[in-house]
Amino acid sequence: LFYLVVGSLFIPKLTASCSFGRQTATTIILSTLWLGFVCAISFMEAWLKFRAPFVPKALALDIGRTIFPALNSVELALCASLWIRSKVALTSMTASLWLLGIPTLILASDVTFLTPKLVHRGKQVVFEYIQRQTGESKAPYEDSLAFLELQKEFQGKPTAKTDTWHVVYVALEVVKIMGLIFFLKTTL
Repeated sequence: LFYLVVGSLFIPKLTASCSFGRQTATTIILSTLWLGFVCAISFMEAWLKFRAPFVPKALALDIGRTIFPALNSVELALCASLWIRSKVALTSMTASLWLLGIPTLILASDVTFLTPKLVHRGKQVVFEYIQRQTGESKAPYEDSLAFLELQKEFQGKPTAKTDTWHVVYVALEVVKIMGLIFFLKTTL
């Protein structure tokens, strides 16, 4: 919601002097921002944190389970803004709207299915990682409210198995990026 409000306030001011029209400029800015967020988080931040030599996989997953729901929130704000802006120019952007539907549907599957599934898996891996710690390395976690919540959710449950949902997520992110690129191309 914050990004939707900020975007609604500042983007019209940024696009006021554009030669190809305020509506088109706003659409280009919003879709470029969305594309930039997805590329930066899904294909740079996520990939790099697993390459850091001193970051355990569980910590990287814990960071991811915080970042990706936040990314979804930003994407929802940008997507909603694009649909609102596009609805105003519906007659001139019909082909573009079909292309905007692709990343929108993928975002809907991210928000409702994939991200919650991946967050759950990340929490389970974090819990198992903490369970394996001993002595002083386990002490900071044991008293935290977050650990107690994880313990309540996963104590006595089977060990997390490798899943393919990350592969599905990455594949859909590639399709989302392609949809946004083609949407941008038809907007120009």
